Amino acid sequence: MDENEAVEFELPLEMVRLGPSASNKQPLRIIKDENTFHFFVCRNKGYGIAGYDLQKNDIGIAKCHFDLTIKELEIKGS
Repeated sequence: MDENEAVEFELPLEMVRLGPSASNKQPLRIIKDENTFHFFVCRNKGYGIAGYDLQKNDIGIAKCHFDLTIKELEIKGS
């Protein structure tokens, strides 16, 4: 990101960083490509409950914090 973009998205990205994760490991990575933010989870082998992907909760929480902050700041996008 250039400096102007970094300033515009500083708070939404900080809210993702401060948000909770299932084990407080903050396993998230976010990549900005043109006008799109891609959310990824850095998987921990053997983590979670058998038959349930607990780290999907982490990415959902992160996306929610990002989206709510973007809306609060009235940053346009979809």
